[in-house]
Amino acid sequence: ILLIWNQMFKNTEYKNWGWVPLLLWIITPIVNWSFKNNLLENTLSVFTLFAVFFQILSIRKNNYILLILASLSIVLGFLSKGFVALFPLITIWIYIIVFKEFKKLKLFFSAISSTILPILFLIILYFLSPGFQNNFDHYLSQQLFPAIQNQREITTHFHASLVLQLLIQLIIPILILSILIVFRYIKKEKVIFGNHKIALFFVLIALSASLPLLITLKQRTFYLVPSIPFFILALSCFVIPIVKSTLLLISIKMHHWIQWISILLIVITLSFSIIQFGEIKRDRKIFHEMKEISRFVPENENIFTHKSIWENWTLSAYLSRYHNISLNPDVEEKYMLFPKQMSLPPHLIDKFELVNSNLIDYKLFKKKQ
Repeated sequence: ILLIWNQMFKNTEYKNWGWVPLLLWIITPIVNWSFKNNLLENTLSVFTLFAVFFQILSIRKNNYILLILASLSIVLGFLSKGFVALFPLITIWIYIIVFKEFKKLKLFFSAISSTILPILFLIILYFLSPGFQNNFDHYLSQQLFPAIQNQREITTHFHASLVLQLLIQLIIPILILSILIVFRYIKKEKVIFGNHKIALFFVLIALSASLPLLITLKQRTFYLVPSIPFFILALSCFVIPIVKSTLLLISIKMHHWIQWISILLIVITLSFSIIQFGEIKRDRKIFHEMKEISRFVPENENIFTHKSIWENWTLSAYLSRYHNISLNPDVEEKYMLFPKQMSLPPHLIDKFELVNSNLIDYKLFKKKQ
């Protein structure tokens, strides 16, 4: 985000103001939530942001080698989350249209190259890697086509519902911009909106990342995560000039107060974080279960279990993450985890013996010698 901002505002008074879009991006609710939950969209966003950055840098430096880096970023994005990573393919085309660079043949060559190269790399990968080929075919048949045909995980009955979610997610920067405008009018200071073309450039990239999501009725708010940085960058084009000029209206005494309050908030935040370090606030019961299981089951083991336990993805994830223990509902293993409220099936009673009943929801068994 910072790199893109600094390139677009190079040699201008706004170059070192990239902290504003960065801050607005961090406080966007869905971004905060997605990073807490470690979603694929986070990885995807890294690659799509770099793809756009390398393309902008290629235009500014007139360097075609950078297009290869942009193409590889798109390919890595595709390997992370599929077709939703392909929106940077049209970044340079958007640049040509917005900034009316129709007479530059080199730019057209760059646009064509940036569209063809990633697709070419993916085709080569498809034929050279059987694993990727199998994964891609499965992705098309099990994910993409059923989703487009509204045969998979329908989460809404209104195609444009994601637009409402987008407005909700952007409410903070929109409110900040509105408050700043009102403040300027109260102070009888003229509000001048500049940077229209750069803002439009960012908005069109953001729309290319978000509008295709409306095709299907399988919509979730976190699908917007890769497009959020570009919406934020666009809004920042209007926020920053007003912030910059508004700061000039604030007295030096007020500046000092703001600095001291900021320092105090940082100290409080760091102190609170240090105090809370190591505390389990979420999924306490699951951590208890996992601790009890790990007392008897060594690392790198598989546990035979009931399907209902296997489908507890949170427990499965924690066991895998902390102890490299996997749950298996299909094959009898050395250890078995069973629901406490259920009786053990007759054919398993003679095979397993109870080794730990201190779990809250489960019982742990071990295969008899």
